[in-house]
Amino acid sequence: MRKWVLLLLIASLALAIDQMAKAWVIANMEIGQTNEIIPPLAPYFQLTRITNTGIAFGMFTGGNSILLGLTSIVVVVLLLIYRKLPAQAVVQQIAYAMIFGGALGNIIDRVRFGHVVDFVHVVIPNWVSNVSNFADHFVFVGVVIILVDSFLEERREKQKAFDKEQISSDLPSM
Repeated sequence: MRKWVLLLLIASLALAIDQMAKAWVIANMEIGQTNEIIPPLAPYFQLTRITNTGIAFGMFTGGNSILLGLTSIVVVVLLLIYRKLPAQAVVQQIAYAMIFGGALGNIIDRVRFGHVVDFVHVVIPNWVSNVSNFADHFVFVGVVIILVDSFLEERREKQKAFDKEQISSDLPSM
């Protein structure tokens, strides 16, 4: 039960942050408008309101209906995976809840507007200029947490096996 409450809380928080930020952007910025939030960071970070019918980095533009269906399937799969997570896997639960909340944020946009509202504009000169939203960031951070946690768990398991092997080799033979 506790893990479902955690899912509800984290996913709701991610969804609320995403939707409130998008509501502010829609109310205060025109499509294509850029605002400098911190002037010294303006070449690297600013707000730029765009519409996105594709996925990250402008891929699959115009595929809103297909992406809505795929994202909905992903949400169901996430719930099925989440259901099987052990009660003690709290880090994984938080990560999946973040991904779930982020996915819902973009689903809501696709249903309400026919596109996703993007506004977080990050530029790394000579490498990338990307406009995204908080839902995307929750998904990204959740995936990174899952990958790091899985890597660390694998290392813990290897260390346990190594320790077990060391203990059995140190025992006197009879």
